[in-house]
Amino acid sequence: VILELAPKVYDLVIKAGGTTTGEHNDGIIRTPYLGLLFGEEMVALFERTKKIFDPLNIFNPGKKVPLQGSGQVADPFADIKRDLIRPAA
Repeated sequence: VILELAPKVYDLVIKAGGTTTGEHNDGIIRTPYLGLLFGEEMVALFERTKKIFDPLNIFNPGKKVPLQGSGQVADPFADIKRDLIRPAA
Protein backbone atom coordinates (compact mmCIF):
# COMPACT_ATOMS: atom_id res chain seq x y z
CA VAL A 1 0.00 0.00 0.00
CA ILE A 2 2.79 2.43 0.90
CA LEU A 3 4.57 1.93 -2.41
CA GLU A 4 1.31 2.61 -4.25
CA LEU A 5 0.29 5.69 -2.25
CA ALA A 6 3.65 7.36 -1.61
CA PRO A 7 4.21 8.80 -5.12
CA LYS A 8 0.67 10.21 -5.17
CA VAL A 9 0.99 11.75 -1.72
CA TYR A 10 4.43 13.24 -2.41
CA ASP A 11 3.27 14.67 -5.74
CA LEU A 12 0.19 16.25 -4.15
CA VAL A 13 2.10 17.68 -1.18
CA ILE A 14 4.86 19.17 -3.34
CA LYS A 15 2.39 20.68 -5.85
CA ALA A 16 0.62 22.32 -2.90
CA GLY A 17 3.92 23.92 -1.84
CA GLY A 18 4.53 21.59 1.06
CA THR A 19 7.43 19.38 1.99
CA THR A 20 7.68 15.64 2.43
CA THR A 21 10.27 15.96 5.15
CA GLY A 22 10.21 17.30 8.66
CA GLU A 23 12.09 16.90 11.89
CA HIS A 24 13.14 13.38 10.91
CA ASN A 25 14.99 14.39 7.73
CA ASP A 26 15.19 12.19 4.62
CA GLY A 27 15.59 8.48 5.07
CA ILE A 28 15.26 5.39 2.96
CA ILE A 29 11.54 5.88 2.37
CA ARG A 30 11.76 9.51 1.16
CA THR A 31 15.09 9.34 -0.67
CA PRO A 32 13.62 8.09 -3.97
CA TYR A 33 11.30 11.11 -4.05
CA LEU A 34 13.85 13.84 -3.31
CA GLY A 35 14.08 14.67 -7.01
CA LEU A 36 10.43 15.75 -6.89
CA LEU A 37 11.04 17.97 -3.86
CA PHE A 38 14.46 19.47 -4.61
CA GLY A 39 14.87 18.92 -8.35
CA GLU A 40 17.40 16.76 -10.15
CA GLU A 41 20.12 19.43 -10.06
CA MET A 42 20.01 19.61 -6.27
CA VAL A 43 19.96 15.81 -5.94
CA ALA A 44 23.04 15.69 -8.17
CA LEU A 45 24.68 18.20 -5.78
CA PHE A 46 23.78 15.92 -2.85
CA GLU A 47 25.48 13.06 -4.71
CA ARG A 48 28.65 15.05 -5.43
CA THR A 49 28.86 16.22 -1.82
CA LYS A 50 28.38 12.65 -0.57
CA LYS A 51 31.23 11.44 -2.81
CA ILE A 52 33.56 14.10 -1.38
CA PHE A 53 32.91 13.31 2.28
CA ASP A 54 32.09 9.60 1.95
CA PRO A 55 33.83 8.21 -1.14
CA LEU A 56 33.36 4.60 0.02
CA ASN A 57 29.63 5.17 0.67
CA ILE A 58 29.78 3.59 4.11
CA PHE A 59 27.81 6.22 6.06
CA ASN A 60 24.05 5.67 5.72
CA PRO A 61 24.09 4.26 2.18
CA GLY A 62 20.84 4.89 0.35
CA LYS A 63 19.76 7.75 2.60
CA LYS A 64 19.52 11.25 1.12
CA VAL A 65 21.49 10.06 -1.92
CA PRO A 66 19.86 7.27 -3.90
CA LEU A 67 22.10 4.27 -4.47
CA GLN A 68 20.84 4.03 -8.05
CA GLY A 69 21.46 7.67 -8.98
CA SER A 70 19.07 10.61 -9.14
CA GLY A 71 15.38 10.10 -9.41
CA GLN A 72 12.95 7.52 -8.20
CA VAL A 73 13.68 3.87 -7.76
CA ALA A 74 11.14 1.14 -8.29
CA ASP A 75 11.37 -0.20 -4.74
CA PRO A 76 12.55 2.14 -1.96
CA PHE A 77 12.79 -0.91 0.30
CA ALA A 78 15.19 -2.82 -1.99
CA ASP A 79 18.25 -1.99 0.13
CA ILE A 80 16.51 -3.02 3.34
CA LYS A 81 15.42 -6.32 1.80
CA ARG A 82 18.96 -6.95 0.52
CA ASP A 83 20.39 -6.33 3.99
CA LEU A 84 17.85 -8.70 5.55
CA ILE A 85 18.82 -11.60 3.31
CA ARG A 86 22.57 -10.97 3.42
CA PRO A 87 24.34 -13.49 5.68
CA ALA A 88 25.80 -12.04 8.87
CA ALA A 89 29.54 -11.38 8.77
